[in-house]
Amino acid sequence: MENALTYYVEKKESRLYRIYKNAMERSGSKKYRKHILQAMAELEDDYVTTSQICELLTQYMGEEINSSQISVPLKNLKSAKYGCILQDAVRADIDGNFVTYTAFSDPAFKSFIRIQFLREGPSDMDAKQTRTPFLSSLR
Repeated sequence: MENALTYYVEKKESRLYRIYKNAMERSGSKKYRKHILQAMAELEDDYVTTSQICELLTQYMGEEINSSQISVPLKNLKSAKYGCILQDAVRADIDGNFVTYTAFSDPAFKSFIRIQFLREGPSDMDAKQTRTPFLSSLR
């Protein structure tokens, strides 16, 4: 049983890693996709709004980030080309209004990306970043 579990975890991690690496930018200074995934992993909620993501990206990047700046990278992370890491989820808020949230398509991505950011160590953005309590507590 232990061997089967180890095999499953290693295969799952390998699949998640391939999708994650495919989704990362290979050029450009902003690296919005990477920071969006970091924000999604650090937020405790499973369903997050674009404004929540923008709030963390503003902290990470040291400049005001608005939804129009991340709309294309966010859409890319929901596309097959980048592995459909994220997906839209329409849910009712406390007032009964329907709101579109963003969620990981596979809940395992949240934990995987948290671990991956710890493995990768400080990024070129760390000088500007104010990390959220979750990842700060793990370093």
